[in-house]
Amino acid sequence: MKCFVHHEKDAVGTCKHCGKGLCTECVVEAKGGVSCRGVCEEHVEALRQLTQRAIGTHPRVSASYSRAAIYVGLSGVVFLSVGLVSENSGLSYFLIAMAVVSFVGAAMYLRSAAEFKKKS
Repeated sequence: MKCFVHHEKDAVGTCKHCGKGLCTECVVEAKGGVSCRGVCEEHVEALRQLTQRAIGTHPRVSASYSRAAIYVGLSGVVFLSVGLVSENSGLSYFLIAMAVVSFVGAAMYLRSAAEFKKKS
């Protein structure tokens, strides 16, 4: 591959932002990777920072799913409790069904929390 700017020179790297081939005169090494000198350096640094922030989100997402599972599970307990003591059979069946849906949702949240915990 040849340099995008200097067509006669061989490329020694590819810009992480724009994907252009770069020779030794055009390339600059940044923390986030290789970039075009003076053109894409800020973009590559922004991409590196974005990647670092994304890596740190896994534990927070796992904790959010765990909190949601607790909330939905407790809602299911309330639905089930009220449904069992309700004297109106139609309402009782509806509330028990809502409890089942809530428990399934809580289980799904817990599974998602475990998956995110594994990835972090």
